Amino acid sequence: MKRITVIGIGNVLMGDDGIGIVLLNRLKERRELADIEFIETGTGGMTFLHRLATAERALIIDSGNFGGKPGEYRLFSPDEVQSVKFLPGQSLHEFDLIRAIELSQKLGECPERLLILAIQPESIAWSQQLTEAVSSNLQAYEEVALEGIEQLRTG
Repeated sequence: MKRITVIGIGNVLMGDDGIGIVLLNRLKERRELADIEFIETGTGGMTFLHRLATAERALIIDSGNFGGKPGEYRLFSPDEVQSVKFLPGQSLHEFDLIRAIELSQKLGECPERLLILAIQPESIAWSQQLTEAVSSNLQAYEEVALEGIEQLRTG
C-alpha cells in the first residue's frame, strides 16, 4: 500500500484562510486514519514543496478562491484546473498552489497521485475565527476529505 499524506495549508490568524489547518487537525483525531501522515505547512512556499516531495500520494487541503459561494468546496486533481492568480514577483511570501505543484512535477518530485480539497473563503482578514459560512460546513469538509483519502488508497 502506498503511503498517503494529508497536507494542510493556511494561516489560522487570517480567518477562513486557516481552514486547511483546522480540518487537518480534525482529521488527525480520527483513529481510522492512524496510517496517514499529517503535515501542516502554514502558508506554503518552499516548505510546501519540500514536504510534497516526500509524499507518495497526497491530499492537500486549503482555502481557494474558485468563484464559489462562501463555504462551498471542490475536490479535484491538479490537472483539472489552471491557476489564474497573478503574482508580480515570485518571492517566498507569494504562493500559488497550482504553480507550486507544477514546479514539483518539473522537478520530478510530485506524488504519483494528488488531490486538492479547496474551500471557498468568505473572509481572509485578521481573525482567529472561521466565518459562519465556512465553520458550519466542517462535517461536510471532513466527509469529502475522507472520500479523497479513500480515492488515494484505492486508485
